[in-house]
Amino acid sequence: MSESIHPLKKVRMELNLSREDLAVATLLSSSTIKRAENNDPLNDDVISQICEYISKQYHRKVSLEELGLNMRRKNRVHLDNASTTSEVPRFATTNNISSQQDGQLATSESVALQNVYTLEASNDLMLPSTMIKLKTSNEVKDWSIWFSVKVAQILKVVGLGNGQTIHCDDIQTIVDQEIKMMDETLRQYQIDPEQNIPRRQALATIAALPTTLLAISGLANNSIVEEFLPQCAASITSCWYLMKGKGFAAVGEILPQFVPLLGTLALRPSKYQQTAARLATQTSIIQGILAQHRLDFTKREAHCSDAVRYAHISQDNKLQAVSLMYLGYTYSHCYYPRQPQKAIPVFHQALNALNNETSLLRSDILMGLGEAYAQCKEEQEALRCIGLAQEHFPAYPEHDPSFIYADCGLNTLYQWQGKTYLQLVEHFPNADYQQRAAKSLMQSVGINSISERSANETIIYRADASRVLGELEIYAASLKQSVEMAIDIGSRRRYSDAFLVYQRTPQEWIAEPQIQALAKNIFKQLPARKDAS
Repeated sequence: MSESIHPLKKVRMELNLSREDLAVATLLSSSTIKRAENNDPLNDDVISQICEYISKQYHRKVSLEELGLNMRRKNRVHLDNASTTSEVPRFATTNNISSQQDGQLATSESVALQNVYTLEASNDLMLPSTMIKLKTSNEVKDWSIWFSVKVAQILKVVGLGNGQTIHCDDIQTIVDQEIKMMDETLRQYQIDPEQNIPRRQALATIAALPTTLLAISGLANNSIVEEFLPQCAASITSCWYLMKGKGFAAVGEILPQFVPLLGTLALRPSKYQQTAARLATQTSIIQGILAQHRLDFTKREAHCSDAVRYAHISQDNKLQAVSLMYLGYTYSHCYYPRQPQKAIPVFHQALNALNNETSLLRSDILMGLGEAYAQCKEEQEALRCIGLAQEHFPAYPEHDPSFIYADCGLNTLYQWQGKTYLQLVEHFPNADYQQRAAKSLMQSVGINSISERSANETIIYRADASRVLGELEIYAASLKQSVEMAIDIGSRRRYSDAFLVYQRTPQEWIAEPQIQALAKNIFKQLPARKDAS
């Protein structure tokens, strides 16, 4: 009889889950779970959500073959055929910690660390069928307690890393995984993680961990260094998540408190140098992003140059590639006027740093390279890079080891394709790039964004595409929305980008009530541009 039980049903029984429990946990319907257990063909996003959820319960990667799931179609991203309402799987799972690349735990140590984490996670795992419905006025207090428990678990994991600083990559992996579990739980209650105050407070607490050692001057004692670096690893992971939403101010206040000491360790020869350099590369990139959103592009360039130096010390090819990528974007996407001639060789250096390695970063770099070529009026090179970016984009970017600092998702791919087409419109107005740009940007809007600042940017470029197409209503609504979003996340850069698009308002639109409303309520002035090109 046991042989006749479908593998998914067997797993469900082992986890003591009803069909309805599994449906709620995976955000699917119970009829879908039933079809899966009947071996009916399933869409790849459905399979992904089931596999990712079961993987989390077993704390290892569980394949579709192990669950007996039947895939309907080959999973591959095709821009031209993708639906604008499709979604990439929202929850990435980073499993098999001991198989990470540089600086790994020895096998026995890795298993010990992972086992403790597994025990802690399983003791606190709250499935939808067992969670108490929060219907009282104490809902915020209840979530605060829940997040406090999760933070305590993370602190315990970070403590296990003391004395084992070469394992900071594992600390980042575990903290990343735990934050994803937090966000999944919030979504199961239909709560937007970025709007949840206890979550933001929990992330800020984790981000502030390294500041607890600042009173100890110089970190001259090795034991203090070995406590400090794992705390930095957890902090940086939390900062990346804060940067996805309204955490600019918190990150901007916390990072400067411990980054100088981290930078000192990264530049000083010692057994800790490469570990510190890997972490300092990330802090420099984050500081560069913050500087960009403050409109301080000179400081952004300086931080990105620091990241390149730290990445070289780390001898990590992905970090070398991503640091060069951010420096390239500084020239092609930040400075006014743009400096694509400086960006192009830097992007090529970033590609060379990857060698032949498959990575989300390759697609990300090619996006920037395509836009830079478009700025230089090199039409065919721009189109070639767009095609290569699509070709190299992974089906599940969340599973890529560089995802947390690549700052790139499927919505970003569409967005940068749209940006490149808009650049080509400027130089080749008689081609059909207006329609292509609008289509790409609408596809980007239809997909969950990797961050609020990325979503904000897409809306700005949708406004610009609407300007080119002569769609006044969409243009005005998009500009209004983009400014509101920029203010909400605290980004002067996004406000400035929206204002620059507004300044290009066609002359014949200026008397229209929609533009007059923007002038009165949003920008406090009429557009200055006199031509409609």
